[in-house]
Amino acid sequence: TQRDALAFLASQKELHDGKLKVAACCITETSAATLLASRVNLWLYTTDRLQIRCIDNYDFWGRTHTEGDLINAADSPSYFKALENERIIAATDALTDPRTRELESICLSRKGIRSLLDAPIKIGGQVIGVVSHEQVGENHLE
Repeated sequence: TQRDALAFLASQKELHDGKLKVAACCITETSAATLLASRVNLWLYTTDRLQIRCIDNYDFWGRTHTEGDLINAADSPSYFKALENERIIAATDALTDPRTRELESICLSRKGIRSLLDAPIKIGGQVIGVVSHEQVGENHLE
């Protein structure tokens, strides 16, 4: 299933045409359907690298897209350090994982997030953002 999803994404014209918003929606929808994640977000660093901004938040069950949330690096230093140093962040219990627990007051509790599976996005060896897969309710993503 994952191989099919990657093949599908690779074939999408929007991913190659520079249409960032359309590409983000395609990536989040495909990722959510493939992993059965409650929500998938695509975050990019701001120009000053002091924050990440959500350019697409796809709610799989509600089939809705939103954007605009911000997370400040100063409020979540462990999470931002993990983005820079780890290939993936697999937080089965995001509320207690040392890399993600700082996000509790920012977004985890408010959105009912229990588990996170985050993959940093790199270009030329530099992290430019993250694709974040969220599970609400029970711990699920491993």
